[in-house]
Amino acid sequence: MYIGAIYTVTFVFVLALFGIWIADTYRIIYILSPSIKLYDHMHSKSRKRSLTQRHLVYGLFGVAVLLAGFLLLANNATSALFSGSPHQTALTAISWNLSSWISAIVNITNNSAMKSHDIAPPGKDFIRIRPLQVFSGGNATWVLPNYYAENVISLLTYVKPDVLERYTSGPLNANMLVPTAPGDPTMNVAQFLNASELACNCYIIHRVSAVIGVANVVIEANSLYNFPIKTKMRYLSIDDWGAFLKNNSAANVTVMFTELYAQGWKGIGINGCGNNIQNASVYPSFVDVCVTTNNWQPNQQQLKVAHSESNIKKVILYIDFPSQMQKFSELNTDQEASVLTSLAALQSIDKYKLDYNMLQVITFNTIQNGTMWDTSQRFTSANSIWHNESLTDVMKNLQSQYNLP
Repeated sequence: MYIGAIYTVTFVFVLALFGIWIADTYRIIYILSPSIKLYDHMHSKSRKRSLTQRHLVYGLFGVAVLLAGFLLLANNATSALFSGSPHQTALTAISWNLSSWISAIVNITNNSAMKSHDIAPPGKDFIRIRPLQVFSGGNATWVLPNYYAENVISLLTYVKPDVLERYTSGPLNANMLVPTAPGDPTMNVAQFLNASELACNCYIIHRVSAVIGVANVVIEANSLYNFPIKTKMRYLSIDDWGAFLKNNSAANVTVMFTELYAQGWKGIGINGCGNNIQNASVYPSFVDVCVTTNNWQPNQQQLKVAHSESNIKKVILYIDFPSQMQKFSELNTDQEASVLTSLAALQSIDKYKLDYNMLQVITFNTIQNGTMWDTSQRFTSANSIWHNESLTDVMKNLQSQYNLP
């Protein structure tokens, strides 16, 4: 807060001194109002400028510029020091604000620069696992109770997806340790994400919640763009889109997408399950849509709107968390397998990519006590057409049978 206030004061001070210098140089003050006392102090009665007073103005202007530069360097150093910590947003949000609006104004006039990154995430098989998520502010933490990093990596090795959609959520601290099995070497977040990508030769799409505000979305995205993993994150998925639109203007939407594409993100998606797809205008390159829980079929209204938007290159369908997944988990496992089979078969007809939910907390009571959705622990019946297969195996077979590139 204090750094932001100093920035504001310094910026105004620099502008004021610059204005005085321009006015003194071109005698604008005299032309506008000879009675202004400032002019009397800066000029003699013969209207000859005092060299000493002029040097004083120039000197103050130089000091102000140096102070602004020092504060900028100090803030960058502080941001680097606290990178990945909850302090990062508080220290940088205000300093981001001015530069973001200026760059947005420049970039809005050059849509080709933004559209050059407007690409849909590639890949044949999309799955949803969420091991790292913000629970109550700060950085993302491990949110799979009673699961080790090795359990997740083993699942990825077996399923071999192309895309880990919304695998992470919230600011990431590369050095934070994740839980590993007793006797195994320790593993931090960066090592875990690298091991995850290596296990399936896949890449990660990060989830960011729009309710944290435009500045914080941009800051979080920027911190992840060069996160220390081999396959860099280049696709971003924005959640809580409907809630964001209720509290933000069209100008804020433009600023956010312009800033994100300016960082270099290849494609940005939104959650369109709230029927707000069309309000995103020309910016997202992909969108998530949901099912209708009365018949467990794709939401045709959401699909219709998504396909009508020329900028949207890919539609991803999934059963939404938490409410839809809560209802889905109340079905028996054979019914769940039947629904998944139907959704997989409709991909080529309704033109969407099915995102298979495999491992995620449905609802949180506490971070250690949540309702889990784990397809490896849900088995079809012996007399069904799946013959005791786990839902993980059902999904893997459906990917092989129905998924298109």
